[in-house]
Amino acid sequence: RKAILTGEGLSQVHDLLLLDVTPLSNGIETTGGFMPKLIEWNTAIPTKKPQTFSTYTDNQPGVLIQVFAGERAMKVLRTSSH
Repeated sequence: RKAILTGEGLSQVHDLLLLDVTPLSNGIETTGGFMPKLIEWNTAIPTKKPQTFSTYTDNQPGVLIQVFAGERAMKVLRTSSH
């Protein structure tokens, strides 16, 4: 990265391509606190992953979509012990 930004040693890295990637998997919370992974860790960004989900009950007027990052299949609630 330094060689690209400063120009020093650029001849040694002229074919180098740097990609930004997601450090953790990303998913949304579903019923029961489960988090299906939509975007796996180490995926180049920007990215897009379309997926269809259905509502918990029929005729729901809206939904709250919460996006989480991590490798656990279930969302973990962190609560204070005080």
